[in-house]
Amino acid sequence: MPVHTPLAAVSAVALRVNLPVLVLSSWATNPVTVVPFSVMAYKIGAWLLGLPPLNADFEPTLDWVTRTLVQSWAPFSLGCLLLGAASAVVGYFSVQCLWRLHLLRRLKARRKQPRETGY
Repeated sequence: MPVHTPLAAVSAVALRVNLPVLVLSSWATNPVTVVPFSVMAYKIGAWLLGLPPLNADFEPTLDWVTRTLVQSWAPFSLGCLLLGAASAVVGYFSVQCLWRLHLLRRLKARRKQPRETGY
């Protein structure tokens, strides 16, 4: 489903960040990361399911695509699910730590400022 760019655009507007840079960077990085993550997802899923590695010599035919998908959908789906869950957990705790660090720095900077008297 092509919702990547609209979600990025809505997020950019909501967070008041540079919209063109966000949309272009999401399109620039996505093609770079899709292959390594797909291979990693398949390998993790196949390992967890105890399946041997898929020997998929590429052929540009519909028969090859359907034959390969029938053999690889389960390990790939499991690997994607686990990578997504792990990424969500790491992302959540990373944002929590960064937010706390930001708040501590602001508090430290506020304490260094001289206090104004109301007179």
